[in-house]
Amino acid sequence: MTKWKKLDATGLILGRLCSIIAKRALMGEKIVITNAKFAEISGNRGQIIERYQHYKSIKTASNPKKGPFRVGIRPDIFVRKTIRGMLPKNDRGKQALGNIHVYITGIPEDKNQYGECEDFTLGKKYQAFNLGRKSVSVEDLCKVIGWNQGGLS
Repeated sequence: MTKWKKLDATGLILGRLCSIIAKRALMGEKIVITNAKFAEISGNRGQIIERYQHYKSIKTASNPKKGPFRVGIRPDIFVRKTIRGMLPKNDRGKQALGNIHVYITGIPEDKNQYGECEDFTLGKKYQAFNLGRKSVSVEDLCKVIGWNQGGLS
């Protein structure tokens, strides 16, 4: 049985984080990502928010009541979908996505399936500390596009 590896996403650039996680998952590693809401998306805050608001407003021209429905999305689902976009669209990609678990803050107490997780970190080029104001956190973006926090602070 392979050991789970735990990664804290606090202050990491989302695209770089997800590309590394996708590669590792394809190699068969099992990965748990915690603090997904603190990952950073690099770029102009206004343009990023505008792009996702426009994406959310797209409807079917023939009958908008039939979808697509894009409701307020949670940060863990947002990060998971970003990783899914970097995986191949076949059985190998589905299996790799099954080896990735993402949590908004920490691992819940009732999830004891991981046992002792091995912590790992990413290098300085994955850190968002030098981006300054040219980034937006996943939490802020999700709040703007409709996440109501569901009891989280």
